[in-house]
This record gives sequence, structure tokens and C-alpha cells, in this order.
Amino acid sequence: MTEDTTTTNRAIVIGALGALRRRGREATLVSGRTATRGTVGRFALELASPLGDPFALELEVGVGVSGRELLDATAEGSQLVVEGEVLLRASLDPRYARGPDDPGREVRVLAMRVQALRTPRDDEPTASSAVWLEGSVAEPPRRIRHTENRALELATTLLDVVIAERSTYPGSRAIIRRHVQVPIAVPLDHPDAGLLYRPGNRVRVEGVIDCLLEPQRGAAVTAALDALGERYAAQRAQAGGEAERSAAERAERRERRRLLSAPRPIVLVGYVEGLEHAVAMTLDEAAEARRAFVRRLRERRAQRDAQNGVAAPVEDAPDAASAAPPNVVPLRPRRKERDADAA
Repeated sequence: MTEDTTTTNRAIVIGALGALRRRGREATLVSGRTATRGTVGRFALELASPLGDPFALELEVGVGVSGRELLDATAEGSQLVVEGEVLLRASLDPRYARGPDDPGREVRVLAMRVQALRTPRDDEPTASSAVWLEGSVAEPPRRIRHTENRALELATTLLDVVIAERSTYPGSRAIIRRHVQVPIAVPLDHPDAGLLYRPGNRVRVEGVIDCLLEPQRGAAVTAALDALGERYAAQRAQAGGEAERSAAERAERRERRRLLSAPRPIVLVGYVEGLEHAVAMTLDEAAEARRAFVRRLRERRAQRDAQNGVAAPVEDAPDAASAAPPNVVPLRPRRKERDADAA
């Protein structure tokens, strides 16, 4: 018996084909290789955020994907539809490499496993997306503000999703099970948001892909900023006049802003349905559960570091110890919460 994965993890993205810049050149499709030496094509779709500015979603397409030939025939700016699954994927950010042998800082970013490409139907809106997920809440949420719509408060967590797929080879009875995590965010004023606060709750959610600007902190960021400052200080010292020095200062400010923040896509939830006796949690209960969750993670990390004889990494902020979804500026506790904690 096969398992239907249609609503377990399904994503549809409709956007304008954009250009990627690689090695000083722009192209709508850039060839590359994965860490396992597989060939992929990299491209980007430009989407409209439901809450903030438009953003670009970078995607990869491998061999055997239906409709891959459309990437060669579609002009920049034309609408294209991508269907697939969403998942949290580890990658390296080379901006924070500390030397020629350092590949960069490891980050976990929402990605899409592309399964098909096609042209839009007449009834599909442009520059939009839709996501259907079913899984278990992995950890208590963090409370944040949307980086562009500051009036919007969100709870972010991870959803554990198990996908079962039958082998595509004719006659094969093999079913491959994959476990993935998906970063999600739900507005605090959503009537069913509490169902996403309790770890272990099985839920069905629907939403869209949005993009948050994540502040970057830690030792790797500090080192990259120091190297940037030294490089531009040398340029200003060698500048031939005030115009060159001013141009160097503007370029340094632009690069500094890029080092201090990074765009991170996330699934913004608009519908929540509890499954299998899921029980909602209050915000106060979720906040206490989050504090306990972070304490346990820190204790385990300290024990592991003590056993290995290494110091705790400087990178770690209070919530960075967890496998948290993309970070944005956390909310300061409300006055009543601060008073309760102090008591």
C-alpha cells in the first residue's frame, strides 16, 4: 500500500524568472555541481511577499525533472511555475570564510526540492506561492517581529515531516521514507496559533513562502567585518583624492550591510488544523517551554564540550543552540512578562 504525499509536503511557486550573477556575469540559468558531484541548474524566481518587499527565491533543478527544458526557452521576466517540496537544507555562506581553505559559515536555509516546471494556468495568480504541510511540531516557538512589517508578531518553529515515496522504477515495491524539517512562522493573532506551540502536536498547515531579513552575529561575522574594515582602510589610505575616499566609504557601507544581514525564506502559515488530539498551548506556557528547551540544549552542549575538551563556541546566542528556523530580531519581553520573570 502506498502513502499519499500530496498534502504531506507540497509547494507551488509562481514567479518571474530572474537573473543570477556569477563571476561578474548575469544569466537566467547557471550550471553547477552538488557536493556529491551531481550536475544541477541554478535559477531564481521573483515573488511578491504577502507582508513586505518582493524577494528572489533561488532554486536548483536536477536531472530528470519534468519541464526542465523550459528554463532554456523562457525569457527573463516571464512567469514560470515550480512544483516540489520544501525542506531545511544545510549550506555554506562563503562571505564569512576566514581564509582560502575555509569554505565559509554553515547555515540552514529553507530550500525547495524541485519536481516539475511548467507554464502558469490562466487561474493561477502571478508572483505567488502556496504550501501544504503535515507533520509534528519539533520544538517550542520563539516570538519575533516581522523584519519589514514591525507591527506583526510571529511565532517561529520547525515542523517535522515524514515523506514516503514509492520507487519510480516499474515493478519495484520499494518505498523510500524521508524525514525533513521545515521552518514555519504563524502570526500570534491567528486563532489556531496555539496548536503550533506544543512540541509533538501533529498538525496540517497551509501557507505561503515569505522572506525575512535575518541579522547576522557571532565570531565569524565579527572576523569578516574586521577584515572588511582593514581592506577598505588600506584603500582609503591609497586613494588619490576625496572622491576616491568617498567612493570607498560608500562601498564599505554597502558590503557591511550585506555582512550584517541575510535574506531567509520561511513558510508563513495561514491555516492550522490539529490532528490526532492535538492540544493548543498558551503564549505563557510556550515561553516557559522555550526557556526550558534552550536550557536543556545548553546543558547538553556544555557536557559534550567538556567531554571533548573544547570551549563553548563564541557564536552561540541564547536561542542559537537549537535547530531553530531562520532568526530575526527577537521581541523584548512585555512589561508584564518581565515583572513575572523577576518575581
